[in-house]
Order: sequence, then structure tokens, then C-alpha cells
Amino acid sequence: MSVSAGRRPINRVFGRQGLLDSVGGKGTFVAAQNREFLRERQLSAVEEQLAVAVEQARLWSIPEKQLHAIVTLLYKEEEK
Repeated sequence: MSVSAGRRPINRVFGRQGLLDSVGGKGTFVAAQNREFLRERQLSAVEEQLAVAVEQARLWSIPEKQLHAIVTLLYKEEEK
């Protein structure tokens, strides 16, 4: 499959949604005006997963402080 054959459907789908900017001679980039929208979608996905964790913690009577400590520990482990 050629590069242009793969590029056309991607540009068709994402270009219509305004998620891409094509710059002649330079390439195709994530549209600047949609970076905030993409960030909100990412945050929303994380929030949904955390909501499940909070629900489980409540179900198992894990105190908020302990849950917070677990999240902090996990976050710091990933930074290493």
C-alpha cells in the first residue's frame, strides 16, 4: 500500500472533522484549534476510569485518603 493511498482515507475522515491541517510541502498536522478539544477528550477518558476506581473504593470501604495515596504512588512510579 502506498503512502498516498493510506493518507487519503485518513484525510477524508479526520479532515472533515476539522482535526487536521494540511500544509503544502510540509505535511499534515493536528489542527491547532482542536488541541484543546483533544485534551478534553483525554481528560474525560481518565475521569471515567477514575470514577470506576472511586466506585470500587467506596464499595470496599477504602478511605478517600488511602485512595489518594494509591493514585499518588502510581503516578510517581510512572515518572521514573
